Amino acid sequence: MSGYNIMSKRPTLRTIYKEFEIPFDLRAARKLLVLPKETPRTVVNKKLKESYYEQKAETYQPLHSHTLSGVRYDIRTGKGDEISFTFQSKKKYALYPFNLIGDDSGEQEFKSQNKFHTFTVEDAPASFEPFLKTFMEDTKDGPIHYKVWTINKVSIRKIPQGRKFLTDVPLFRNYVNSPYKQFNGFKDTGDGLCVPETILHHLKVNGRNKKLTLEKVIDTLEEVYPDDDDDYEYDYYKDANGKMIVILKEECPKEEKGKRGYTPQDIIRTLESYKCRGRLVDIHQQTFLTTDYALNYDKNLQSFLGMVYDEHLYYCDDQKLVASLSCSRQNSNCFQEQIYERVKKYEDTKSYEIVNTSDLTDKYKYLFNADNTIRLIKTKNGKITTILCDENTSICANPEKEIMLEILGDDF
Repeated sequence: MSGYNIMSKRPTLRTIYKEFEIPFDLRAARKLLVLPKETPRTVVNKKLKESYYEQKAETYQPLHSHTLSGVRYDIRTGKGDEISFTFQSKKKYALYPFNLIGDDSGEQEFKSQNKFHTFTVEDAPASFEPFLKTFMEDTKDGPIHYKVWTINKVSIRKIPQGRKFLTDVPLFRNYVNSPYKQFNGFKDTGDGLCVPETILHHLKVNGRNKKLTLEKVIDTLEEVYPDDDDDYEYDYYKDANGKMIVILKEECPKEEKGKRGYTPQDIIRTLESYKCRGRLVDIHQQTFLTTDYALNYDKNLQSFLGMVYDEHLYYCDDQKLVASLSCSRQNSNCFQEQIYERVKKYEDTKSYEIVNTSDLTDKYKYLFNADNTIRLIKTKNGKITTILCDENTSICANPEKEIMLEILGDDF
Protein backbone atom coordinates (compact mmCIF):
# COMPACT_ATOMS: atom_id res chain seq x y z
CA MET A 1 0.00 0.00 0.00
CA SER A 2 1.42 3.35 -0.95
CA GLY A 3 0.01 5.42 1.90
CA TYR A 4 -0.82 8.24 -0.49
CA ASN A 5 -4.13 8.96 -2.14
CA ILE A 6 -2.83 9.56 -5.65
CA MET A 7 -6.33 10.36 -6.90
CA SER A 8 -6.73 13.29 -4.50
CA LYS A 9 -7.06 16.75 -6.01
CA ARG A 10 -3.89 18.77 -6.38
CA PRO A 11 -3.67 22.34 -5.11
CA THR A 12 -4.31 24.70 -8.01
CA LEU A 13 -2.37 27.87 -8.63
CA ARG A 14 -5.31 29.87 -7.28
CA THR A 15 -5.18 27.82 -4.08
CA ILE A 16 -1.43 28.38 -3.71
CA TYR A 17 -1.84 32.12 -4.30
CA LYS A 18 -4.59 32.18 -1.64
CA GLU A 19 -2.29 30.34 0.78
CA PHE A 20 0.16 33.23 0.44
CA GLU A 21 -2.72 35.72 0.73
CA ILE A 22 -1.84 37.48 -2.53
CA PRO A 23 -3.98 38.25 -5.61
CA PHE A 24 -3.91 35.86 -8.57
CA ASP A 25 -1.44 38.14 -10.29
CA LEU A 26 2.15 37.54 -11.42
CA ARG A 27 3.10 41.03 -10.25
CA ALA A 28 2.02 40.19 -6.70
CA ALA A 29 3.97 36.92 -6.79
CA ARG A 30 7.12 38.66 -8.09
CA LYS A 31 6.84 41.18 -5.28
CA LEU A 32 6.42 38.44 -2.68
CA LEU A 33 9.37 36.46 -4.02
CA VAL A 34 11.50 39.57 -4.67
CA LEU A 35 11.93 38.73 -8.36
CA PRO A 36 12.72 41.15 -11.21
CA LYS A 37 9.75 42.52 -13.19
CA GLU A 38 10.83 40.68 -16.34
CA THR A 39 10.80 37.23 -14.66
CA PRO A 40 8.63 34.97 -16.90
CA ARG A 41 5.46 33.23 -15.83
CA THR A 42 6.98 29.73 -15.68
CA VAL A 43 9.78 30.83 -13.36
CA VAL A 44 7.43 32.77 -11.07
CA ASN A 45 5.02 29.85 -10.74
CA LYS A 46 7.88 27.43 -10.14
CA LYS A 47 9.39 29.58 -7.37
CA LEU A 48 6.00 30.05 -5.72
CA LYS A 49 5.33 26.31 -5.74
CA GLU A 50 8.76 25.65 -4.24
CA SER A 51 7.96 28.04 -1.39
CA TYR A 52 4.58 26.36 -0.94
CA TYR A 53 6.07 22.88 -0.59
CA GLU A 54 8.83 24.17 1.67
CA GLN A 55 6.15 25.47 4.02
CA LYS A 56 4.44 22.08 3.86
CA ALA A 57 7.70 20.43 4.86
CA GLU A 58 8.05 22.71 7.89
CA THR A 59 4.70 21.45 9.24
CA TYR A 60 5.49 17.84 8.33
CA GLN A 61 4.05 15.09 10.50
CA PRO A 62 6.12 11.90 10.17
CA LEU A 63 4.51 8.80 8.69
CA HIS A 64 5.17 5.33 10.07
CA SER A 65 5.23 2.25 7.87
CA HIS A 66 3.94 -0.91 9.56
CA THR A 67 4.63 -4.30 7.95
CA LEU A 68 2.97 -7.51 9.16
CA SER A 69 4.44 -10.78 7.88
CA GLY A 70 3.38 -14.37 8.48
CA VAL A 71 1.22 -17.22 7.20
CA ARG A 72 -2.47 -17.63 6.37
CA TYR A 73 -3.60 -21.24 6.54
CA ASP A 74 -6.65 -23.48 6.60
CA ILE A 75 -7.20 -25.20 9.95
CA ARG A 76 -8.74 -28.26 8.28
CA THR A 77 -5.96 -28.98 5.79
CA GLY A 78 -3.02 -27.38 7.54
CA LYS A 79 -1.91 -25.84 4.23
CA GLY A 80 -0.72 -22.26 4.34
CA ASP A 81 0.52 -19.36 2.24
CA GLU A 82 2.98 -16.67 3.19
CA ILE A 83 1.49 -13.18 3.47
CA SER A 84 2.79 -9.67 3.97
CA PHE A 85 0.75 -6.54 4.60
CA THR A 86 1.98 -2.95 4.86
CA PHE A 87 0.10 0.18 5.88
CA GLN A 88 1.15 3.71 6.74
CA SER A 89 -0.19 6.12 9.32
CA LYS A 90 0.79 9.22 11.23
CA LYS A 91 0.28 7.27 14.43
CA LYS A 92 2.80 4.64 15.46
CA TYR A 93 0.90 1.53 16.62
CA ALA A 94 2.27 -0.81 19.29
CA LEU A 95 1.80 -4.03 17.33
CA TYR A 96 3.09 -7.50 18.21
CA PRO A 97 2.92 -11.06 16.77
CA PHE A 98 -0.56 -12.61 17.00
CA ASN A 99 -2.95 -15.28 15.73
CA LEU A 100 -6.17 -14.09 14.08
CA ILE A 101 -9.04 -16.54 13.57
CA GLY A 102 -11.44 -15.77 10.74
CA ASP A 103 -14.68 -16.56 12.61
CA ASP A 104 -16.21 -18.79 15.30
CA SER A 105 -16.24 -21.80 12.95
CA GLY A 106 -12.52 -22.25 13.41
CA GLU A 107 -12.17 -21.16 17.02
CA GLN A 108 -12.88 -24.58 18.53
CA GLU A 109 -10.57 -26.46 16.16
CA PHE A 110 -7.68 -24.04 16.36
CA LYS A 111 -4.72 -25.33 18.35
CA SER A 112 -2.04 -22.74 18.82
CA GLN A 113 1.49 -23.90 18.11
CA ASN A 114 3.01 -20.67 19.39
CA LYS A 115 2.71 -18.39 22.38
CA PHE A 116 1.20 -15.45 20.49
CA HIS A 117 -2.03 -13.77 21.57
CA THR A 118 -5.05 -15.24 19.75
CA PHE A 119 -8.11 -13.27 18.64
CA THR A 120 -11.07 -13.70 16.36
CA VAL A 121 -11.95 -10.96 13.90
CA GLU A 122 -14.89 -9.99 16.12
CA ASP A 123 -12.91 -9.56 19.36
CA ALA A 124 -9.69 -8.11 17.93
CA PRO A 125 -8.14 -5.29 20.03
CA ALA A 126 -9.31 -1.74 19.39
CA SER A 127 -5.80 -0.83 18.18
CA PHE A 128 -6.35 -3.17 15.19
CA GLU A 129 -9.48 -1.35 14.04
CA PRO A 130 -7.79 1.28 11.75
CA PHE A 131 -6.22 -1.38 9.51
CA LEU A 132 -8.02 -4.68 10.22
CA LYS A 133 -10.62 -4.39 7.45
CA THR A 134 -8.03 -3.56 4.81
CA PHE A 135 -5.74 -6.28 6.16
CA MET A 136 -8.48 -8.90 5.72
CA GLU A 137 -9.39 -7.72 2.22
CA ASP A 138 -5.76 -7.71 1.06
CA THR A 139 -4.71 -11.07 2.51
CA LYS A 140 -7.75 -13.35 2.25
CA ASP A 141 -8.15 -15.68 -0.74
CA GLY A 142 -11.84 -16.45 -0.29
CA PRO A 143 -14.24 -17.12 2.61
CA ILE A 144 -12.66 -16.70 6.03
CA HIS A 145 -14.23 -19.88 7.51
CA TYR A 146 -11.63 -22.12 9.17
CA LYS A 147 -8.87 -19.66 8.23
CA VAL A 148 -6.17 -18.45 10.61
CA TRP A 149 -3.64 -15.69 10.13
CA THR A 150 -0.44 -16.06 12.14
CA ILE A 151 1.62 -12.88 12.13
CA ASN A 152 5.08 -13.83 13.39
CA LYS A 153 6.96 -10.67 12.45
CA VAL A 154 6.08 -6.99 12.87
CA SER A 155 8.35 -4.21 11.64
CA ILE A 156 7.78 -0.48 12.04
CA ARG A 157 9.87 2.28 10.51
CA LYS A 158 9.58 6.03 10.19
CA ILE A 159 9.38 7.28 6.60
CA PRO A 160 12.00 9.96 5.93
CA GLN A 161 10.57 13.41 5.35
CA GLY A 162 12.33 13.87 2.02
CA ARG A 163 10.96 10.57 0.70
CA LYS A 164 7.36 11.63 1.35
CA PHE A 165 7.58 15.02 -0.29
CA LEU A 166 9.52 13.80 -3.32
CA THR A 167 6.18 12.42 -4.47
CA ASP A 168 4.80 15.98 -4.63
CA VAL A 169 7.64 17.71 -6.49
CA PRO A 170 6.54 19.09 -9.90
CA LEU A 171 8.77 17.88 -12.75
CA PHE A 172 9.57 20.10 -15.74
CA ARG A 173 12.81 19.77 -17.71
CA ASN A 174 16.35 18.60 -17.10
CA TYR A 175 19.43 20.76 -16.93
CA VAL A 176 22.02 18.01 -16.31
CA ASN A 177 22.48 14.42 -17.43
CA SER A 178 21.98 11.55 -14.99
CA PRO A 179 25.13 9.85 -13.64
CA TYR A 180 23.63 6.53 -14.83
CA LYS A 181 23.88 6.01 -18.58
CA GLN A 182 20.81 3.73 -18.50
CA PHE A 183 18.70 6.83 -17.75
CA ASN A 184 20.06 9.12 -20.45
CA GLY A 185 18.73 7.38 -23.56
CA PHE A 186 15.45 9.25 -24.13
CA LYS A 187 15.42 13.02 -24.58
CA ASP A 188 12.22 15.06 -24.50
CA THR A 189 11.75 18.25 -26.50
CA GLY A 190 12.89 20.45 -23.60
CA ASP A 191 9.66 22.43 -23.74
CA GLY A 192 8.53 21.66 -20.17
CA LEU A 193 6.68 18.50 -21.28
CA CYS A 194 9.12 15.92 -19.93
CA VAL A 195 6.47 13.91 -18.06
CA PRO A 196 3.77 13.53 -20.77
CA GLU A 197 6.36 13.07 -23.53
CA THR A 198 8.24 10.40 -21.56
CA ILE A 199 5.06 8.48 -20.71
CA LEU A 200 3.88 8.65 -24.33
CA HIS A 201 7.25 7.39 -25.54
CA HIS A 202 7.13 4.44 -23.16
CA LEU A 203 3.54 3.43 -23.94
CA LYS A 204 4.30 3.39 -27.68
CA VAL A 205 7.45 1.22 -27.39
CA ASN A 206 7.41 -1.85 -29.68
CA GLY A 207 4.50 -0.49 -31.69
CA ARG A 208 1.99 -0.47 -28.84
CA ASN A 209 -0.80 2.13 -28.46
CA LYS A 210 -0.31 3.41 -32.01
CA LYS A 211 -3.32 5.74 -31.79
CA LEU A 212 -2.30 7.25 -28.44
CA THR A 213 -1.48 10.96 -28.63
CA LEU A 214 0.32 13.43 -26.40
CA GLU A 215 -2.97 15.26 -25.84
CA LYS A 216 -4.61 12.10 -24.46
CA VAL A 217 -1.73 11.50 -22.04
CA ILE A 218 -1.94 15.13 -20.88
CA ASP A 219 -5.71 14.78 -20.36
CA THR A 220 -5.07 11.80 -18.07
CA LEU A 221 -2.40 13.72 -16.13
CA GLU A 222 -4.82 16.64 -15.77
CA GLU A 223 -7.65 14.58 -14.23
CA VAL A 224 -6.82 15.53 -10.64
CA TYR A 225 -6.26 19.22 -11.35
CA PRO A 226 -9.50 21.24 -10.98
CA ASP A 227 -10.03 23.57 -13.90
CA ASP A 228 -10.72 26.67 -11.83
CA ASP A 229 -8.39 28.90 -13.82
CA ASP A 230 -10.94 30.15 -16.36
CA ASP A 231 -9.78 31.01 -19.85
CA TYR A 232 -10.23 34.74 -19.79
CA GLU A 233 -8.58 37.71 -21.47
CA TYR A 234 -8.27 39.64 -18.21
CA ASP A 235 -9.42 39.67 -14.59
CA TYR A 236 -9.38 42.17 -11.76
CA TYR A 237 -9.31 42.53 -7.98
CA LYS A 238 -9.40 45.27 -5.37
CA ASP A 239 -6.25 46.25 -3.50
CA ALA A 240 -6.10 47.20 0.19
CA ASN A 241 -7.32 50.71 -0.62
CA GLY A 242 -10.29 49.49 -2.63
CA LYS A 243 -8.68 50.43 -5.95
CA MET A 244 -9.60 48.20 -8.90
CA ILE A 245 -6.48 46.45 -10.29
CA VAL A 246 -6.77 44.91 -13.75
CA ILE A 247 -4.84 41.69 -14.48
CA LEU A 248 -3.98 41.59 -18.16
CA LYS A 249 -3.54 38.23 -19.86
CA GLU A 250 0.26 38.48 -19.84
CA GLU A 251 0.20 38.98 -16.05
CA CYS A 252 -2.20 36.08 -15.38
CA PRO A 253 -0.38 33.19 -13.65
CA LYS A 254 -2.47 30.54 -15.44
CA GLU A 255 -0.29 27.62 -16.56
CA GLU A 256 -0.32 26.20 -20.05
CA LYS A 257 -1.96 22.79 -20.17
CA GLY A 258 0.65 20.05 -20.17
CA LYS A 259 3.40 22.28 -18.79
CA ARG A 260 2.28 22.76 -15.20
CA GLY A 261 4.92 20.30 -13.95
CA TYR A 262 3.43 16.94 -13.00
CA THR A 263 4.39 15.06 -9.85
CA PRO A 264 5.63 11.47 -9.39
CA GLN A 265 2.17 10.62 -8.03
CA ASP A 266 0.67 11.84 -11.32
CA ILE A 267 3.09 9.61 -13.24
CA ILE A 268 2.13 6.50 -11.26
CA ARG A 269 -1.59 7.29 -11.54
CA THR A 270 -1.30 7.73 -15.32
CA LEU A 271 0.67 4.52 -15.79
CA GLU A 272 -1.97 2.63 -13.82
CA SER A 273 -4.73 4.09 -16.01
CA TYR A 274 -2.99 2.57 -19.04
CA LYS A 275 -2.47 -0.74 -17.17
CA CYS A 276 1.30 -0.33 -17.16
CA ARG A 277 3.54 -1.38 -14.29
CA GLY A 278 6.06 1.18 -13.11
CA ARG A 279 8.40 2.32 -10.37
CA LEU A 280 10.27 5.52 -9.57
CA VAL A 281 13.67 5.80 -7.90
CA ASP A 282 15.60 8.76 -6.54
CA ILE A 283 19.19 9.78 -7.30
CA HIS A 284 20.37 7.43 -4.52
CA GLN A 285 18.85 4.47 -6.38
CA GLN A 286 16.08 4.04 -3.80
CA THR A 287 12.57 3.10 -4.92
CA PHE A 288 10.09 5.57 -3.42
CA LEU A 289 6.90 4.99 -5.40
CA THR A 290 5.46 2.09 -7.43
CA THR A 291 2.25 1.16 -9.18
CA ASP A 292 -0.17 -1.05 -7.27
CA TYR A 293 0.91 -4.68 -7.70
CA ALA A 294 -2.67 -5.85 -7.12
CA LEU A 295 -4.02 -4.20 -10.27
CA ASN A 296 -4.55 -6.10 -13.52
CA TYR A 297 -1.82 -5.00 -15.94
CA ASP A 298 -1.34 -5.34 -19.68
CA LYS A 299 1.31 -8.07 -20.02
CA ASN A 300 2.26 -6.75 -23.45
CA LEU A 301 3.49 -3.45 -22.03
CA GLN A 302 7.03 -3.18 -20.71
CA SER A 303 7.49 -2.03 -17.12
CA PHE A 304 8.31 1.65 -16.68
CA LEU A 305 11.36 2.72 -14.68
CA GLY A 306 12.12 6.38 -14.05
CA MET A 307 14.51 8.40 -11.91
CA VAL A 308 13.37 11.64 -10.29
CA TYR A 309 16.09 14.23 -9.79
CA ASP A 310 16.55 17.98 -10.17
CA GLU A 311 12.87 18.52 -11.07
CA HIS A 312 13.15 16.18 -14.04
CA LEU A 313 12.02 12.68 -14.97
CA TYR A 314 14.85 10.51 -16.34
CA TYR A 315 13.68 7.49 -18.30
CA CYS A 316 15.44 4.10 -18.26
CA ASP A 317 15.54 2.44 -21.68
CA ASP A 318 17.66 -0.53 -20.54
CA GLN A 319 15.11 -3.34 -20.34
CA LYS A 320 17.61 -5.72 -18.72
CA LEU A 321 17.89 -3.34 -15.78
CA VAL A 322 14.11 -2.80 -15.68
CA ALA A 323 13.44 -6.53 -15.70
CA SER A 324 16.03 -7.30 -13.03
CA LEU A 325 14.70 -4.56 -10.77
CA SER A 326 11.02 -5.41 -11.36
CA CYS A 327 11.21 -9.20 -11.07
CA SER A 328 14.12 -11.02 -9.51
CA ARG A 329 15.20 -8.11 -7.33
CA GLN A 330 11.95 -6.58 -6.10
CA ASN A 331 13.33 -6.46 -2.57
CA SER A 332 16.60 -4.83 -3.59
CA ASN A 333 16.94 -1.09 -3.19
CA CYS A 334 20.11 -0.65 -5.25
CA PHE A 335 20.84 -1.44 -8.89
CA GLN A 336 24.54 -0.46 -8.76
CA GLU A 337 26.00 -3.82 -7.88
CA GLN A 338 28.33 -6.37 -9.43
CA ILE A 339 27.50 -10.10 -9.48
CA TYR A 340 30.26 -12.65 -10.17
CA GLU A 341 30.04 -16.40 -10.68
CA ARG A 342 31.43 -18.39 -7.76
CA VAL A 343 33.55 -20.56 -10.01
CA LYS A 344 35.17 -17.58 -11.68
CA LYS A 345 38.05 -15.86 -9.98
CA TYR A 346 37.46 -12.13 -9.72
CA GLU A 347 39.68 -9.97 -11.89
CA ASP A 348 39.66 -6.19 -11.77
CA THR A 349 39.28 -5.14 -15.40
CA LYS A 350 38.50 -1.50 -14.66
CA SER A 351 40.81 1.30 -15.73
CA TYR A 352 42.02 4.03 -13.38
CA GLU A 353 43.44 7.47 -14.04
CA ILE A 354 45.66 8.65 -11.18
CA VAL A 355 45.91 12.42 -10.68
CA ASN A 356 48.73 13.92 -8.61
CA THR A 357 46.49 15.84 -6.18
CA SER A 358 44.68 15.41 -2.88
CA ASP A 359 41.40 16.91 -4.15
CA LEU A 360 39.66 16.31 -7.50
CA THR A 361 37.14 19.16 -7.17
CA ASP A 362 38.67 21.16 -10.03
CA LYS A 363 38.75 18.04 -12.21
CA TYR A 364 35.07 17.40 -11.44
CA LYS A 365 34.13 20.97 -12.39
CA TYR A 366 36.07 20.65 -15.65
CA LEU A 367 34.28 17.40 -16.58
CA PHE A 368 30.87 18.80 -15.66
CA ASN A 369 31.37 21.93 -17.76
CA ALA A 370 32.45 19.75 -20.68
CA ASP A 371 29.36 17.52 -20.92
CA ASN A 372 26.87 18.78 -18.27
CA THR A 373 26.76 15.36 -16.58
CA ILE A 374 26.78 14.74 -12.85
CA ARG A 375 29.01 11.87 -11.71
CA LEU A 376 29.20 9.66 -8.67
CA ILE A 377 32.05 10.60 -6.35
CA LYS A 378 33.79 9.44 -3.19
CA THR A 379 34.95 11.97 -0.62
CA LYS A 380 37.22 12.07 2.41
CA ASN A 381 37.51 14.99 4.83
CA GLY A 382 35.49 17.17 2.50
CA LYS A 383 37.69 16.48 -0.55
CA ILE A 384 36.80 14.52 -3.69
CA THR A 385 39.10 11.51 -3.82
CA THR A 386 37.46 9.45 -6.58
CA ILE A 387 35.29 10.28 -9.61
CA LEU A 388 33.36 7.35 -11.14
CA CYS A 389 33.18 8.24 -14.83
CA ASP A 390 31.35 5.07 -15.88
CA GLU A 391 31.13 1.41 -14.93
CA ASN A 392 34.69 0.71 -16.06
CA THR A 393 36.59 3.98 -15.55
CA SER A 394 37.53 5.90 -12.40
CA ILE A 395 39.69 8.92 -11.68
CA CYS A 396 41.55 8.73 -8.37
CA ALA A 397 43.47 11.35 -6.38
CA ASN A 398 46.96 10.52 -5.11
CA PRO A 399 49.18 13.40 -3.96
CA GLU A 400 52.16 11.00 -3.93
CA LYS A 401 51.80 9.87 -7.54
CA GLU A 402 55.24 11.08 -8.65
CA ILE A 403 56.99 9.42 -5.72
CA MET A 404 55.16 6.14 -6.36
CA LEU A 405 56.15 6.30 -10.04
CA GLU A 406 59.82 6.63 -9.06
CA ILE A 407 59.57 3.65 -6.72
CA LEU A 408 57.33 1.27 -8.69
CA GLY A 409 57.79 2.50 -12.24
CA ASP A 410 55.45 0.81 -14.71
CA ASP A 411 53.99 -1.38 -11.94
CA PHE A 412 52.26 1.63 -10.40
